[in-house]
Amino acid sequence: MTTSAPDLPKDQYVFIRKLQQGLRLAIGSVTPQPARELQMKDFEVKRVFGLEKYRDRDTSYQLPSWSFSDYAPRVFRHFRALFGVDAAGFLMSLCGDDCLVPMGSAGKSGCVFLRSADSRYI
Repeated sequence: MTTSAPDLPKDQYVFIRKLQQGLRLAIGSVTPQPARELQMKDFEVKRVFGLEKYRDRDTSYQLPSWSFSDYAPRVFRHFRALFGVDAAGFLMSLCGDDCLVPMGSAGKSGCVFLRSADSRYI
């Protein structure tokens, strides 16, 4: 099952598309860097990407400008490599043409888990 804009409330769809845009930038920028041993300072890195507003290609929704924070990118790249997760396949699952799919309701905390449309990642 895939999820598209009409299947989700507009605010949830816009959030998911912005999240996918941030993931593309974050993972795409760390992947080309040469591999090396992790250092303690790698756990303290925080990168912030400023994202300009744009019109979503699948809908008429205007996505406002916002920022995306990426914590310890080299550490998470290392974990993906340890578990044999290919960066290109990972990005295609999370940021391909299909929207991420909310799992269940937000509950009392308001938090929602998302899964990739192919159900490979949560």
